[in-house]
Amino acid sequence: MKQASGKVTDAEHNIKLSRISFHGALPHNFVEKEIPTLIECSISEASESVSELKSVIEKSAFRISQLSEFYS
Repeated sequence: MKQASGKVTDAEHNIKLSRISFHGALPHNFVEKEIPTLIECSISEASESVSELKSVIEKSAFRISQLSEFYS
């Protein structure tokens, strides 16, 4: 579980770096106006997916840690 949590933390960090890099490259005058919007939406969706995954991992870790009490 610690490994999975670590990977989620890495993913969160990478998404933050991607967002910072994307915004640091502004303005995006050389591309169609819709493309930066789509990229930002994609980054937001990835962030939401990682948050959902983090929640699932935390719930699973809690359940696993409570198994011994459940079966005692």
